[in-house]
Amino acid sequence: LFSFRPRAYFRKEWKWLLPSIAAVAIPVLILNSQLLRIGVLIFEPEFTLGYGIAGLPVEEVLYHLFITYFSMLCYYFCRYYLPGTQLKYASRILSGAASVCCFIVAVIFYDHWFTLIAFLSASVFLAFCFLQKPFWLGHIFITYSIFALCFVLVNAVLQEVPTSIHI
Repeated sequence: LFSFRPRAYFRKEWKWLLPSIAAVAIPVLILNSQLLRIGVLIFEPEFTLGYGIAGLPVEEVLYHLFITYFSMLCYYFCRYYLPGTQLKYASRILSGAASVCCFIVAVIFYDHWFTLIAFLSASVFLAFCFLQKPFWLGHIFITYSIFALCFVLVNAVLQEVPTSIHI
């Protein structure tokens, strides 16, 4: 809905949006497909629609496409509506601390491939951000905070909603 606000001009970003979604979602989907193939990732058939793409349930594919879109939309609006909020110093501290934390988790769970790959990748990316100090990092942390809050709230509601009725 907000992606078409006249003043925000997100609609002009569409030429970059689809390649960006592909650049983020396709590697994750390929990784998930491989992890599914070797048995690290499991989807119970009774909890899916039964349709798949590259061996993944269609829900998983759509999830990654939509989350990537909404992440970019949220980032764009953080930049648009909060232009002066850079978090210059805080983002450098956060990226350094998060990089170390992610590396520690990767080392602790070295025998869990999915966790190792995810946290090691995050650690390397955050270390790069710590060293390079990109201008967009503050808005990334704000966007992540918004997503984390929404995730916690939605997850809390979903945990309370029964998924089946026992008779």
